Amino acid sequence: MTAAREALGGEQRLSAITSFTATGRTRQIRGNNLVPIEFEINCELPDKFVRKDEIPAQDSDVTVTGFIGDQVIVSPAGANRTGGPPPQAAAQQRLVGIKQDFARLMLGAFAASFSPYPLTFKYLAEGDAPEGKADILDVAGPANFAARLVVQRDTHLPVMLMCASPCLSITRSAGSRTTPTVRSVFLQLATCETSGDPPQVRFPLAVRLFLECPWGDRPSTSSTSATG
Repeated sequence: MTAAREALGGEQRLSAITSFTATGRTRQIRGNNLVPIEFEINCELPDKFVRKDEIPAQDSDVTVTGFIGDQVIVSPAGANRTGGPPPQAAAQQRLVGIKQDFARLMLGAFAASFSPYPLTFKYLAEGDAPEGKADILDVAGPANFAARLVVQRDTHLPVMLMCASPCLSITRSAGSRTTPTVRSVFLQLATCETSGDPPQVRFPLAVRLFLECPWGDRPSTSSTSATG
């Protein structure tokens, strides 16, 4: 992980980044259609994170999710429903899911974890990457968080994050059975300018999300641009 952070710009440069904004467009499968969603992520490290999602083709409110410390941010709140967990438990579950999204983003952007959702890393094995050999790390965190981070051996840059988590897995019923999917996040890294001193770090310039669906659905993809 130390080598990965050095490849991304170095400890001093990465530690100097206190906030960043990422904007982009993703697509979500709804029925037989791929619906475009425009999003904006604002983050103030270490414990403030907000994501806004808007569907241009629909007359609907902007969806806002995030957290400040241990306070969850969700808007619109949604109508009250009968059954299910009590409101406090539901809010806690939502907070954990949002913090896991935050943790995944931090892995790709900084090759590190932050205090809102601390992670541990363990070397697993050598593997193959698009441009040669790679080192694969096991990543673990609270609430049964589990992932594998793939780091290019030659460049030491993170190139892929593979996750299998109850909070992010999409399921489809097959009779009385439910089949989970695995979400793989492919990180395409490029140098981009950052304000202040030092001037440059490496940030994910594009992120492609692939849902590996055993039932043959088309994968969803997204791209982002980031400044800090």
